[in-house]
Amino acid sequence: MHTDFKMMALELQKSGRTGWYYRVLTPGTVAMGDELRLVERLHEDWPLAKVIAARFDKNLSAETAAQLAAIEAMAEGWRKYFAKKAGGNFVEDQTSRLVGPTGDADRKTEPA
Repeated sequence: MHTDFKMMALELQKSGRTGWYYRVLTPGTVAMGDELRLVERLHEDWPLAKVIAARFDKNLSAETAAQLAAIEAMAEGWRKYFAKKAGGNFVEDQTSRLVGPTGDADRKTEPA
């Protein structure tokens, strides 16, 4: 999403609403008014909000990270991230993703 609000990624992450997460079972077209429904929840102990909170938790335990890394239905990139966190020594620098490559001080702090 392109906006003139350079802190958008940070604000979205803080809200816990970081995108739309759907698993496509049958390719096709979805139109306004079509029904979307939950067919199955494979990991009831890990609703999406809890997984997202864990993904951005700087103090996530290695044990919890290992549990998440073992969820085969999860996106590969997220599983790899949790596997690194499970190793115990991984610290992610999210600065460039959240505030841009330079962390510019002149970034806008409110939506335009």
